[in-house]
Amino acid sequence: MADYSLGYGGIGSGLDITGMVEQLVAADRKPADNRLNRIESQAKFKLSAIGTVSSAFSTLDTALKALKSPTAFDVRTVKSGTDTVLGATVASGTPTGIYNVEVVELATANKWITNTPVTASQTFGAGQLTLTVGGESLAIDIAEGATLQDVRSAINDAARSKGVQASVLTSNDGQYLSVSADKTGAANGITLTFASGGSDLQSLAASLQERVPAADAEVVIDGLTVTASTNKITEAVPGLTLDLKAKGTSTVTVSTDTAAASKLIQDFVTAYNTAINAINTSTKYNAESDEPSALTGDAQMRSASGQLRSLMGDLLGGSPRRGWTPRRWACRPRAIPRPTAPWCSTAASSPPH
Repeated sequence: MADYSLGYGGIGSGLDITGMVEQLVAADRKPADNRLNRIESQAKFKLSAIGTVSSAFSTLDTALKALKSPTAFDVRTVKSGTDTVLGATVASGTPTGIYNVEVVELATANKWITNTPVTASQTFGAGQLTLTVGGESLAIDIAEGATLQDVRSAINDAARSKGVQASVLTSNDGQYLSVSADKTGAANGITLTFASGGSDLQSLAASLQERVPAADAEVVIDGLTVTASTNKITEAVPGLTLDLKAKGTSTVTVSTDTAAASKLIQDFVTAYNTAINAINTSTKYNAESDEPSALTGDAQMRSASGQLRSLMGDLLGGSPRRGWTPRRWACRPRAIPRPTAPWCSTAASSPPH
């Protein structure tokens, strides 16, 4: 019988049938793969261009919103003539001008210190003290055999949450009890009095002397007196905050922040030009090399470009109502320095493009 196994399917022939088949299939698929790769490359190219344009428009939107803000041109700067007397901060819309300020009194927090020293080992009999904080009375129980440190701790345990702190001061003569308020202002005064117990506890309470009074701040602004419980004056002039530091006089000058207003306009100019350039770059056509860009001929890009120029036209058309003119808008609003931008370098009467 004849042997037909030799050469069947290439067996024994030395031919790589599998490789040949794979090459034939690959050759058949190559045109389709090339088309798919070309389509994928073009899609990525377009997506990249769209992303660039989208990012530029997002920046332009942010700049336009900032420019259209009701307080865009109400930004203020403030300067204190004497920084050692007071500091000042200002908010948008604060009335501009020069304010003459005299700091008559600073707000202070109440402090009491005993004037009779005691030794570290001295103890007190059982009794009770009364602490008054802003009109509220607290009972301070003192245990038998308490030292001055224990009296301090008893006061803190009862009154720390009320804004009162007791401490023991040590000098060459001995120890002294100090009781002070955290809050400034006349309404936050404190007193510590004897309620019951022995004469030693009574003497301790009686020896307390007021070292710092509870006082309100007092300032005179352009002849008008203003008082406050703290050294921060916030309600005298709308948007103006005065931080009082020492007694004395100072002028406070509030003016329009032209640099901030100019930056808003410059940011918009830059964002507008960037958006236009992004569209032009993504849609341009190189006639010499017959090479289009990623979005050449794209209807949406043409529409976006037209809408952007229309937006600028509308903005320029409404500018006289805000005290500007198209000529001024081409380079600067009234009283604001000229920003640097490509379309500012052309004739002032030409609209940006």
